[in-house]
Amino acid sequence: MVSIGTASSGEEFARGTDFPADGLFASEDNACYDALNFYSGLMRTFFDKSTANAMQRRFSADGAKDLKDVMSNYKMLPPKQNTQTLIQGGVVCFDGTQDVFFHKDEGTGAHADFDEAIAAFGV
Repeated sequence: MVSIGTASSGEEFARGTDFPADGLFASEDNACYDALNFYSGLMRTFFDKSTANAMQRRFSADGAKDLKDVMSNYKMLPPKQNTQTLIQGGVVCFDGTQDVFFHKDEGTGAHADFDEAIAAFGV
């Protein structure tokens, strides 16, 4: 997993979530996000229709239980630059050096379908 932040915030994230630290790369300059041309900006982050649609789906499905569960243990680990909080993420899956799945989050909460990402490996 690649995330925006410092090495120390990456270590703190790993400790707080039991994510394996050796599988996490924290990038202070968001070079990977820039190279993948992930979306960013205030309008894309909060006001894109995909944000509202994603939140509506989440609340309609189960009252956003997953979001509530995550937020109950949430700790703010801000990046160095405030503008970095407006960068959307995505999912890129590689089989060796070949990318087999690519998804750019259109807005906040508009994440890739995990099952589709795994299916891209032929599993």
